[in-house]
Amino acid sequence: MPVASAEDLVKAMRTFEEIKAKLLTDRDLYDPDGKGDRIKKSGWRKLALAFGISDEIVYENLERDPKNAEELVWHVRARVRARGGRTAEGVGSASSRERKFAHLEHDLHALAHTRAKSRAIADLLGSSDLVAEELEEPVEAASKAPTPTPPRSTTGTTTGITRVDAGQRAIVIRFLEDVLGDDLVELLVLEESDGDLKVILPAPMAEANRTRFLKAMMAIGQGVSETSRGLVARMKAPRA
Repeated sequence: MPVASAEDLVKAMRTFEEIKAKLLTDRDLYDPDGKGDRIKKSGWRKLALAFGISDEIVYENLERDPKNAEELVWHVRARVRARGGRTAEGVGSASSRERKFAHLEHDLHALAHTRAKSRAIADLLGSSDLVAEELEEPVEAASKAPTPTPPRSTTGTTTGITRVDAGQRAIVIRFLEDVLGDDLVELLVLEESDGDLKVILPAPMAEANRTRFLKAMMAIGQGVSETSRGLVARMKAPRA
């Protein structure tokens, strides 16, 4: 049986939404793609305080690539508890491959910690809201670029690809033109990194271009991270 009547449950959900609307400010929210606000770390902490939720870290692990000491991944699992005793757990990971970090181990640990705790709080509250920090998280699908169409000549100004031949570059540019549009492709920078291609929309950028880039790259399954250089998506270099 449910813990309360249907009327009481509906009232409770409405109260939750009302509290969010009144408690959270623009500084607690992030809407990068026009699909709705994601709640930042500060917002989830406010909600935890409002509902009397306590938290603890139950697992932490730092992985190092044995072939490259600079390749690190922090894994964190957090457990949160409501006043009535109900608990939930959230896991979060952060990789050095996501972007450049000023203080690598410290920043990776903090990001993994934030992801784990925010996910756990959201789960305990039964919230459908997304965690803002998820946007920076690597997505496995990012390495699976769709099969591009045959290359054609282009006048785009995309530069910066090294060790990738002209045929591969033409394929990538053609595909990106189809997805993003010629005008936006002319603003991009392509770079090779460990066999993958970084598609970079440099900062500063117009908000309209930012939204187009995020929507398009996410729609085709490409992970996007935000760095000091701009928005970065990672793709596999196709065969010419």
